[in-house]
Amino acid sequence: MHHASPSLLLSNLVQKYWIIHARATISSVCHGCAVCRRRFLQPSSTLMAPLPAARVTAHQPPFAVTGVDYFGPVVVTHLRRKLKRYGVLFTCMNTRAVHIEVAAFLDMSSFLMAFRRFTNIRGRVHICYSDNGTNFVASERELRTCLNEWNQQHLTSALAQDGVKWIFNPPAAPHFGGAWESLIKSAKKSLYFVLRNKTVTDEVLSTAMSEVMGLLNNRPLTHIPVDPRDPEPLTPNHFLLLTPQPALAPVVTSPSDLADRKTWRASQAIADHFWQRWMREYLPNLTERRKWLEKSHR
Repeated sequence: MHHASPSLLLSNLVQKYWIIHARATISSVCHGCAVCRRRFLQPSSTLMAPLPAARVTAHQPPFAVTGVDYFGPVVVTHLRRKLKRYGVLFTCMNTRAVHIEVAAFLDMSSFLMAFRRFTNIRGRVHICYSDNGTNFVASERELRTCLNEWNQQHLTSALAQDGVKWIFNPPAAPHFGGAWESLIKSAKKSLYFVLRNKTVTDEVLSTAMSEVMGLLNNRPLTHIPVDPRDPEPLTPNHFLLLTPQPALAPVVTSPSDLADRKTWRASQAIADHFWQRWMREYLPNLTERRKWLEKSHR
């Protein structure tokens, strides 16, 4: 049968012969055939690498270590013209919080202004990761073309004055940006449901981006409990606002630690409580390696 698969070989043999332990026999014969082994051999896999230290370091301010990427364009109306706007997504590497700014252009000057708006709201960034110029994102040709023209050395030196260490991923390695590429997908999907492909104004777009940011920062990071007596799942808003919902008051789980609510110790106790839950519930899910656990001897 010209080195057919074991299933096809079995289906043809049982039409004429009855073989004891047919599957095991056919598998052993195919395993001993050099042609079949080369045909069905799977490529060997390497060991799963550990996560970067930025993903597993607790008690850091949100967005101290940040990943950034572009998405878009989104068409807006200005007077009687239609213009393009782009989303700049910043994500905290350990709390997975999201901040979105709107950029009018794809040049470096527009990005630096968006970065300044971001740092003025969220605080100082120590380390920033991004895709390399050869693959700084997306499926749109315009994004690839314009962002490839960025001078990486100029960008690094401009932000180094503010104490920001910029790290570019290796060229042609988009999988290094998985931490923010998945959030780009979620942001696009949320923006689609918010705008429904309508052409809006800049003001409406800014409001829609804030709504998307609120949705992403309210997503659960840990297991969602069924028992109402269990604590609520951690969300990025717990680290940004000390509460899961912006409009709700923070939930105090240990009143003994918060005897005086008028002092800074109250907010510090809430933040420490969320970080303890982050290390106990969320961090073990990151460090667990679910595949590529053994070395290959092929």
